[in-house]
Amino acid sequence: MAKPIPVKDSAELASLLKALVEDIRTSHDYLQLYRKLHEALKEYETEFHQSPTFWALTFGALHDAVGLRLCRIYDQHDSANHLHGLLLTIQKHSELFEEAQFRERLKDNPSVDYLARHGTLPKSNDLDADLKLTSLEDPQVLLLYQWRNTIIAHSNAKVAKGSSNWTQVNPLSWKVIEDLISRAFHIFNRYSSLFNAASYSTMLIGEDDYQGLLHLVRLGLKKSREDHGL
Repeated sequence: MAKPIPVKDSAELASLLKALVEDIRTSHDYLQLYRKLHEALKEYETEFHQSPTFWALTFGALHDAVGLRLCRIYDQHDSANHLHGLLLTIQKHSELFEEAQFRERLKDNPSVDYLARHGTLPKSNDLDADLKLTSLEDPQVLLLYQWRNTIIAHSNAKVAKGSSNWTQVNPLSWKVIEDLISRAFHIFNRYSSLFNAASYSTMLIGEDDYQGLLHLVRLGLKKSREDHGL
C-alpha cells in the first residue's frame, strides 16, 4: 500500500504538490460544470435537444473525468502521487518545511518575514488526523477505492453481466464525491500554505461560460423560426 514518495529536495516536493493540486482543482471544476449543465437542462431543454449526441458525450466525459481524478487523489498505490502518499512524504521529510528552507523558497516575496512568523512546520496532530482521513481507514475513502477497483478503473465482470448488485448495495453518492473533493482542498491547502504560502480556491473563473453558448443557441433558433415564418 501507500509509502512515502522518495524526494531529494524541496524542488521535487514542489513538483509533487503542483501535480496533485491539478487533480484536486480539476476534479472540482469538472464536477461544477457537470452539475451546472444538469441544472441548465430545465431552462434550456430545447437548446440541448438541438445537439443531443454532443451533449451526451460531454456529460459522459465530465462524469468519467470527475471519478478518474478523484481516484487519483485518493489512490493508495506505493508508486503513485496521491494525497495520502504526499502526507507520508511530508511526515518523513519535515525538514523541508523548516523556516530556513521556507525563507529560501520565498526569498523574493516581500512578506516572507510575516509569513514565516506564523510557523512553517506541520503539526504532528494534524498530520496524524489527515493521514487517517486520506487512508482506507476512512469509510468514504474506502468506498471510493472499492468503486475504483469495481467500476471506475476496472469493470467487474459480475457487475457488468448483471449477476451482482454491488453498485446498488454500495452507492457512491454525489454528496460523498463532493465531501471528498472538499476534504482534499482543505488538507492540501494546509500543507501547501506551510510549504510555500500558497493556497487554492474552489472558485472557477468563467464557471458560467456555458450560459453564453446556450443563449447563442437560443438566439439562433429564434432567428431560424423568424426566417421560416414559424
